[in-house]
Amino acid sequence: MNSTQKEIDRGGFKIVAVCFIAYMSIYIGRKNFSVCMSEMIADGIINKTFGGSIGTAFLICYAMGQFISGQLGDKISPKYMISTGLLGAGIINILMGINHYAPLFIIFWGMCGLFCSMLWSPVIRAVSSWTSERVSIAAGASLSATIPIGSILSYLICAAAIRFIGWRGAFEICGSILIFCAVGIFISFIRVQKYAIVNEDSVKEKVNQEKSSHVHKISLITLFISTGLLFTVGGIVFNGILKDGLDLWLPTYLKDVYISDASTVSFICTALPIINIIGVYFAKFLYARFIHSEMMTSAVMFSISAMALGGVLILTTIIGTAGNASIFQSALAVLLLAMTSACMLGANTMFLTFIPFKFSKVGRASSVTGTLNSISYAAAALSGVTAGTVAESFGWTGAFIMFIAVSIIGAVICFVSGNKMKFPQ
Repeated sequence: MNSTQKEIDRGGFKIVAVCFIAYMSIYIGRKNFSVCMSEMIADGIINKTFGGSIGTAFLICYAMGQFISGQLGDKISPKYMISTGLLGAGIINILMGINHYAPLFIIFWGMCGLFCSMLWSPVIRAVSSWTSERVSIAAGASLSATIPIGSILSYLICAAAIRFIGWRGAFEICGSILIFCAVGIFISFIRVQKYAIVNEDSVKEKVNQEKSSHVHKISLITLFISTGLLFTVGGIVFNGILKDGLDLWLPTYLKDVYISDASTVSFICTALPIINIIGVYFAKFLYARFIHSEMMTSAVMFSISAMALGGVLILTTIIGTAGNASIFQSALAVLLLAMTSACMLGANTMFLTFIPFKFSKVGRASSVTGTLNSISYAAAALSGVTAGTVAESFGWTGAFIMFIAVSIIGAVICFVSGNKMKFPQ
C-alpha cells in the first residue's frame, strides 16, 4: 500500500469515527424509554398498556421514517440529516422529561422515532461514498457495533439518573447529550469531509451525469426485483421477527423459567449487548475470509440460531415453567439465547450495511438501506405481539417452536438466494 493510499484510508477512518459516534449517540436517546417506563408506571402517569402504545408509536414512526430518510439520504448531505436527527431527538427527549400530560407522550415519542430514523441511511451513504472500499468493508462491522454499545450507554446513564434525580431527569440528561452531540457532529463533519474521496459537489455531478443510465431510470421497486434485493427483503423480515421478538420477550422468559429474581435478569439482559458485538465481528470474519457472500453469511447465522434455539426448546420442555432450573441449565439457556441474539445482529449487519454498500456506486446506498431498515422494523412491530400471543396460548414451548421455524425459513431464503444477487458494477 503506497503512502497516498494510506493517507486516503486514514482520512476515511476519521469519517467512519464521526459516523460511529453519531449513531452510537442516538441510542442514548431512543433506548431510554424502555428503562424509564417502569418508573413512569410507578408514578402513575401511564399504565402498562399505555406504555406499550408509546413504544409501538415509536416503532411505527421509525419504520415509516426509515423509508423516507432512505430516499432523502441520496439527495441531502449526510451532515445535515444526521445532525438534524440528533438535534430533534434531543429536543423531544427534553420534552418527554418536562411533560405532565399523558397523551402527549405518544405524540412526542412517535416524533422521536421520526428523528431517530434520520441517521442510519445517511451514515451508510457517507461511509460507502466518501471512503475507499477497503475502509467501508473494514468499518461495516464497527458501525453495527454502535447498537449494543449505544444501548449499554443508555442503560447506564438512565440507571444513574433515575437513582439520583428520577426518570424525568433521565430524559432531560439524555436529551441534553444528544443536542451537544448534534452540534459536535456537524462541526466534525465539516472538518472530516475534506478527507472524502469525493466531495458533495462531485457526487451530485456524477449522479446527474448518470441520470440517463438504466439504474437511475428505474424505480426502487424495479431495482429490488432486477438485482435480487427481494430475497434480501425476505431475509430481513425473518431477521427482524427473530431479533426483536427475542429482545422483547427474553427478560420475561428468563424470569418465568430460570431466574426468579428480576434484578438478576435485568443485569443479564444488560450484559447481552456485549455478546452481540461478537456476533457482528464473527459475521464479518466469515464474510471476508471464507464465504464472500452477504446472503450466504446470513444463512449461516440463521442456521446457528436455529440450532441454538433447538437447545433452548429442549431445556424449556425439560424444565417446564416451574422456575426450578439448575444453575447449569440457566447458564446454558442464557448462553444459547446470547448466541442467537448475536447471530441475528451479525445477519442484520449483512442486510443493512454490507449489501447497501454495493449500491453506493449508483447513488442508491441510502434508499436501499432505508427501505430494508423500514421493512425490518415493520416486521419487528408485529413480532412482539405475535410472539406474546403464541406464548400466551401455547406456552414458551410454542413460542420457541415459532422462533425455530422463523430461523429455518430465514436460512432457506438466504441459501437459495446466495448466488442470485446482481450488484451494480
